Amino acid sequence: MITDLDIRNFRHNERLNIKLDRITVFRGPSGSGKSSLLGALKWVFFNQPSGTNFIHWDHKFAAVKLIAGKHTITRRRGKSKNIYRMDGQRYVAFGASVPESIRTVLNVSNLNFQRQHAGPFWFRETAGEVSRQLNAIVNLELIDTTLANISKEQRETKTKIKLIDERVTEAEKEKKKLRWVVGFNKKLESLERDAEDYAKRVESVRLLVDLVDKGKQHQKAASQIIPDIKPLLKLLKQWRGAQTKYEQLTELFGRAEEYKEIVEQTDNGIKENERKLKRLMGERCPLCGNQLKTKT
Repeated sequence: MITDLDIRNFRHNERLNIKLDRITVFRGPSGSGKSSLLGALKWVFFNQPSGTNFIHWDHKFAAVKLIAGKHTITRRRGKSKNIYRMDGQRYVAFGASVPESIRTVLNVSNLNFQRQHAGPFWFRETAGEVSRQLNAIVNLELIDTTLANISKEQRETKTKIKLIDERVTEAEKEKKKLRWVVGFNKKLESLERDAEDYAKRVESVRLLVDLVDKGKQHQKAASQIIPDIKPLLKLLKQWRGAQTKYEQLTELFGRAEEYKEIVEQTDNGIKENERKLKRLMGERCPLCGNQLKTKT
């Protein structure tokens, strides 16, 4: 919403500063500047008219400043400057274009203005023109497309519902045809229980038959004459005696091997000592000095 408007040197309005409310009415005699005020607003919104003929005859520039919400927008035109400003940032105006950032903030089109002496809004326009202007406000094509899609979706949904109803009807008929299945299923469950009980009884009979067979085998073994085991006990005693003697002999052989190794080590030591003694004594006796005889 525009809350403040300041006009400088635009046509009749040499200096005008006003506050705007949600509804603001301008009144005054002809030539007092009412149309010039609207022209100043359109100049900011649409960058029209072009040129500099709207500048007050004895001034070098024209300027309009307005406050829209949180934004301050200024339009200024002179011989050397043709600019917009918004919140301190400068924009250059070219031809009849309005900088995109400013156009987005203002969000105004020709539909927001009526000409002087214009008839009631849209009442005197053709249906095509009203449609065109409505389409500039809301996207009628999108609405038509959406409505068409909704209608299509409704038709398809009705078709699906009809198919589902037909399937339900068929299913109900099939259900009636298959009522016998419920009783048959109960009989089948009863047969399955009987079959399971029969299998358990068969298993019990098999176990009893196995027990009877094993009892017969034990009875047959018990009826046989047990042979005399005294000869076996005598052989066992002899074997144990022989085992003891074998262990004793094994121990004696082990000791004999140890003694044999000790004797060999002793003989080797005596021979080594004899060689050392000969080396120490030489060829003559150290006591008498006689020549020692060597064994050949």
